[in-house]
Amino acid sequence: EVSASERMIGNYRILEEIDRGGMGIVFRAWDVNLNRGVALKMIRSGRMATESDVQRFRAEAKAAARLDHPGIVPVHDVGTHEGHPYFSMAFIEGKNLDAYHRLRKLTVEEACSLIRDVALAIDHAHENGLVHRDLKPANILVDNSGRPRITDFGLAKSLETDDGLTGTGEILGTINYMSPEQAAARNDQVDRTTDIYSLGAILYFLCTGRPPFETDNPVDTLLRILDSEPTMANRLNHSVPNDVAVICMRCLEKEPAN
Repeated sequence: EVSASERMIGNYRILEEIDRGGMGIVFRAWDVNLNRGVALKMIRSGRMATESDVQRFRAEAKAAARLDHPGIVPVHDVGTHEGHPYFSMAFIEGKNLDAYHRLRKLTVEEACSLIRDVALAIDHAHENGLVHRDLKPANILVDNSGRPRITDFGLAKSLETDDGLTGTGEILGTINYMSPEQAAARNDQVDRTTDIYSLGAILYFLCTGRPPFETDNPVDTLLRILDSEPTMANRLNHSVPNDVAVICMRCLEKEPAN
């Protein structure tokens, strides 16, 4: 990992670590050339990065860099430091949607307004030939003025080209917000409707306080995503209007065509 003694990566001075996932690590950093704060993401050097890791990481940067929408965290710059690829993004002051909701306890109306904004941003990605594939509260940052920004295009799929980075049989995404076609590892069926499923799952979580399917066992959760119908959101929270509950159920249909 980056040590205190080597706090420069390219033009960026590392300030602190802010997030870490299976493959990447995100720092808050300062762009010394442009005098601005950024978020800097790089492959974790402590683990052996395979060639497909590096390809997928670069694909994420290229995918996000194609998009220009106020609801999507913009990518500024892509580079390599001592053989490790990195990219810099706008640094968003705020919290992810999970933490924001726990703090604010959004009303149903506020939740609908926020998801509408996320849906418009995702529509922009779809118009540009990208499916996010990993929409979840942790990948939606809410800035200090309450605006949502989508981040982490690490699993994004191009609708125009097959990048060859995911074979059928590989389960990708975060289980609680994952579509049935992802849960069944039918990656050839993943398209725009996959993100619509996840949007519905997030709206359901904001309205009810829990994802549509949640068990203590990930395998049971996957099976429920494939085989069970979710409880209507307005049965769990009586303040959810019927129209909103129906929209959630429509998003959560098992068959993408529905």
